[in-house]
Amino acid sequence: SPNVKSLYMEPVNGELWTFSAGQHLPIVLRPLFDRELERSYSLSQSWVGDNQYRISVKLIGRASSFLHTKVKVGDRITVQKPAGDFVYVPPNSAEEDAPTLVLLSAGIGVTPMLSMLHEFVNSAPFKGKEAIWIYGARSHSDHVFKQEVIELKERSPKGSVSTHVFYSQNDDKQKEVEGYDSVHEGRVTVDEVLKLVPNVKKAVFYMCGPGAFLADLEDGLLRAGADSQSVRSETF
Repeated sequence: SPNVKSLYMEPVNGELWTFSAGQHLPIVLRPLFDRELERSYSLSQSWVGDNQYRISVKLIGRASSFLHTKVKVGDRITVQKPAGDFVYVPPNSAEEDAPTLVLLSAGIGVTPMLSMLHEFVNSAPFKGKEAIWIYGARSHSDHVFKQEVIELKERSPKGSVSTHVFYSQNDDKQKEVEGYDSVHEGRVTVDEVLKLVPNVKKAVFYMCGPGAFLADLEDGLLRAGADSQSVRSETF
């Protein structure tokens, strides 16, 4: 989108550290403003064998501005090992009647969710596994990774992945969205989530976005009967 850029990094020597879907990559930018600047960005792609990390950065603040406007192909960036406890835990491969995976996000909170969707799609077997993708964007032009999510869905067995998007502001291009199971006007709310998730008691929720967004969803899901151990979130 106009304010989100993805950067691909590969190691100067050796191989990448492994990571779990949902983790973030600590990076060090130097010299910047006469001092080192440390930031962490969620890895937006799962471990699929490519010797690259991908982070997707929203243009907001000094570090992101530097990454958007100053970093060039061939530049070196210092990174530390991927970290974070907000990670996707795959269901037991022997469990056919697995809980429904619900990936909920808003804005740039989509990045760890996308990594988790990659992990779900790349994992086997699919029998009995289902994922529901719910994403909230300001408008069609702010809808990041739209095509990538569609491609992941198309790579999955029919019916195993459903995709839904919510636009909080009107945009003439929203009518052009294809490949998603449903397109909605307005924000992602608990009431809308309950319409898309048939049985919250048999679902595991991963959520990432602004604090207020997460607090409202978590409170509503618990009131609707979701297991507190099955509602996991990270503020972006």
